[in-house]
Amino acid sequence: MRNTVAIKIDHPERAKGLNRLLYKCPRCGTEGKMEARGVTLSCSTCGKSWYLNEQSHLEGIDDRTEFSEISEWLRWERDIVRERIRNGTYYFEDTVRIETLNNSQEIYKQSEGKLVQTPDGTTLTCYSQPMTVEKPALSLESMHVEYDYLGQGDCVEISGPNENLLCYLTKKDVLTQLSIATEEIYIYANEKREQEMLAILNNNKENENGDNKG
Repeated sequence: MRNTVAIKIDHPERAKGLNRLLYKCPRCGTEGKMEARGVTLSCSTCGKSWYLNEQSHLEGIDDRTEFSEISEWLRWERDIVRERIRNGTYYFEDTVRIETLNNSQEIYKQSEGKLVQTPDGTTLTCYSQPMTVEKPALSLESMHVEYDYLGQGDCVEISGPNENLLCYLTKKDVLTQLSIATEEIYIYANEKREQEMLAILNNNKENENGDNKG
């Protein structure tokens, strides 16, 4: 039998950055209003707080504990995003600051743009060139995200026609949602494609059987 050793993290700032992952409050449902300081995570909308103990478990302060495990909270967030995608209500839009990253790893500043994500895919519109980069659902299996990239802020990287585009977001703590949504959009689109292919095969078989009977 393998012995397990409990790992303790007693750093006084161990909750720092947790709001980037746990962006949605399970008490009031507000998104992007979570704050992580010291050893606590709290919602600035409803005031609910959680204590992150030395075993990385969450404990509700002066209230019930909705999720004791960080993974459970993340799973709940994914479930909500998945449901919105599958019922067609998911929509994300943000103004972004765009920089280009060429093959020589040189970064050039561009102007502002708009990033939109729906169940049909992801679209980036750059105002300065002008240029629009469209990524249909089945063309983007995952999204490259960077939390506070080079100290310049949260950004996503999207491949353009000739270079990669770094998109620095305006909205707070949305990277995790964008990453989850990209994966779930691809999964759902792939499922629909497989169902369509199966329907075509079944239809062809029915037609063949009908011809043989005739």
